[in-house]
Amino acid sequence: MKKYFTLLILAIMFAGCDKDDICLEDKTPSLIIRFYDINDQDETKTVELDSIYADGLYAVDDTTSEETDSIAIPLDLNNDFTKYYFESEGLTDTINFTYIRNEIYVSRSCGYIINYEDFEADLSTSNWIKDIEIINNSISDEETAHIHIFH
Repeated sequence: MKKYFTLLILAIMFAGCDKDDICLEDKTPSLIIRFYDINDQDETKTVELDSIYADGLYAVDDTTSEETDSIAIPLDLNNDFTKYYFESEGLTDTINFTYIRNEIYVSRSCGYIINYEDFEADLSTSNWIKDIEIINNSISDEETAHIHIFH
């Protein structure tokens, strides 16, 4: 009888378990930026970034103090705009990004992701950044660059 009681308790415990809800699907994409030479606009050009931060939100730590020709930065999930400051060699430039947020339900384990539509960028200052070009005004993946910055 004790043996059956133990089996009954184990059966009840395992019957109450659900499969693990691990999100292995898509996530909200970051903005992919490639840096190009202003004099030869077909050639990428590395830049040493002192800091990158969004107005009132956060700093992007993993891309600073190293030379790179591309970065991935997050956009504000709660607003239709993000103002970023890009600092290189003591010079700071400001770019205002505007977009329409499109929330997409993925699954119970992943919840919602946000894709960005009608993406626009406005260079407010041009200390070291000379020009910007939007390559894709819909941000739904991180496969290719969405914007080129010329310096």
